[in-house]
Amino acid sequence: MDCRTTRLLFSDAQNGRLALDDLQQRQLHLRACDPCGQAEQSELALTRVLRDRLPHHPASSALKNRLEDRWLASSRRVSLPRLRSLLVPIGVVAGLVLAMAVGFSMGKRRGDPVALVGTEAVNDHLRMLEGETPLQVLASDLHQVKPWFAGKLDFAPSITFKGDDDYPLLGGEVVRFLERRVACFVFARRLHKISLFVVPKQDLAGPREIPAGLSSTPTPSFTSRGFSVVSWERDEVAYLLVSDLNTAELLDLGHRIQSSR
Repeated sequence: MDCRTTRLLFSDAQNGRLALDDLQQRQLHLRACDPCGQAEQSELALTRVLRDRLPHHPASSALKNRLEDRWLASSRRVSLPRLRSLLVPIGVVAGLVLAMAVGFSMGKRRGDPVALVGTEAVNDHLRMLEGETPLQVLASDLHQVKPWFAGKLDFAPSITFKGDDDYPLLGGEVVRFLERRVACFVFARRLHKISLFVVPKQDLAGPREIPAGLSSTPTPSFTSRGFSVVSWERDEVAYLLVSDLNTAELLDLGHRIQSSR
């Protein structure tokens, strides 16, 4: 499901008019697309404002009967053209309200590549923790994990750290990060899981890109919802570690990965 269809079906999804397959496809798209997820939250906020703050007048019996005949007497299916024609006035109001309420904050976020990249890393790490993107290769041996990526990516992930007693390697997976497929290695520290995203900087352009000037050594760069991101770059490849570990331990792992040969 694309962005346009996802947003057009907001009202149907909110009011339980979507078939289960369409609803599941829409939810998958929302999880993978930050702009659509933000638009969904803005629509929900607008709906709450309109519901709670606009005056409410009881409908007459005649109006209720006409509405029931129009919407419920047949198969309860609403055609998209008819729905669009009814939503035009609401869409105009929504556009004005959203422009004032969220336009500035979204614009600010687009102008902050560090926050955008950090949010992407935390979101992908959460998807792994919640089992939405289960590890595709389970192995504690780097020589089993790295070859698994061959043919699945258009680059060879450059990492030589094999894991150790403090930070054992659990496996890896291919994830979509900033609109391209990248490698994710997963390590552990006690009961904590740690994601390492290996992201080539070439072919990334526009607002969704790795920011220029990352440190050549592991450096704390972002925190959100109790998760920290440590990042660095080498040979035009960005490395991003994400976990709810304390920053000192995350930096320790970053230095081990960076210095391994």
